[in-house]
Amino acid sequence: FSIKFSPKDFWEASGRPDLAVPCAKRPKFVPIVSSVVLAQSMLKRASGKGPTKGIDGFVVELNTAGGHNAPPRGFRYDAVTKAHNADLNERGEPVYGEKDNVDLVKFAGASKGLPFWLAGSYADPDRLREVVEVGGAGVQVGTVFALSEESGMDSNVKHAILNDLARKEAEVFTDP
Repeated sequence: FSIKFSPKDFWEASGRPDLAVPCAKRPKFVPIVSSVVLAQSMLKRASGKGPTKGIDGFVVELNTAGGHNAPPRGFRYDAVTKAHNADLNERGEPVYGEKDNVDLVKFAGASKGLPFWLAGSYADPDRLREVVEVGGAGVQVGTVFALSEESGMDSNVKHAILNDLARKEAEVFTDP
């Protein structure tokens, strides 16, 4: 069984040929990685065209990225037993080690000249300067935008978080 769908035919039949996109361009592909090794592997194994095989840049997400960070290197989760092999700190969070740190100079050299952005505790002018000095394009910020006036977050939740931050009482928990 197969089916063919032509957006052009669809929009013409609907009476709105102006909505048919004549030639859609491939969107940018900017993978999120947590190590030099992962970026190198992607550059080696990607199947796109050109010298970077379709990769347009990287977001390097460190273990301090808010709530969606990569687990420590070597982490294994068994879905059947619902258990993992991670060392946990006194709060029950995974313990990150030296192998989880990203050497920015090494990353810049391994990224084949592609732009890269750092995420995870980099929303600070000094951290931005650090990234740019080693050849990075900038930083990715999430919390700043989540707490902005324009975000869709419930204002009561947003104000509670901002108040905790102002009092230096905000805590982040990394679930293993």
